[in-house]
Amino acid sequence: MRSFAKWYGLCTLLPLSGCFYFLPVEVPVGNQPPQIAVPESNPATLTIRGDTVTLTVMARDPDPEDTIEFLWSDLDGVPHEQHDYAAQDGLMASSVTVTDVRALRSSQVRCVVLDNEGHTTMARWNLVAQ
Repeated sequence: MRSFAKWYGLCTLLPLSGCFYFLPVEVPVGNQPPQIAVPESNPATLTIRGDTVTLTVMARDPDPEDTIEFLWSDLDGVPHEQHDYAAQDGLMASSVTVTDVRALRSSQVRCVVLDNEGHTTMARWNLVAQ
């Protein structure tokens, strides 16, 4: 504080057109990718019991004007149903139910969360048969 007082005192004594103080420059934050809230671990491990499995991803975009969509991969040719919906606390959610897990070609299922600006993030599940 003493150095500021010295600077201000010197500034007022010198024949200058004024003492300038510049506020710190704020750097604008660019558009951010969606953030996944569920599953909490990525990749998540899920033990399969039976022929049906349901996977759910919940995400939000930190940019309030952005919308998000969910793109499930690894499910081509696999019987499944997808439901996208608004969840609690401003989260968007997507659930996919695979009705015949034997039709899966991989032990991993992925969901890409995409915002309208083209930013993506991905949720992964490692499926373990019991």
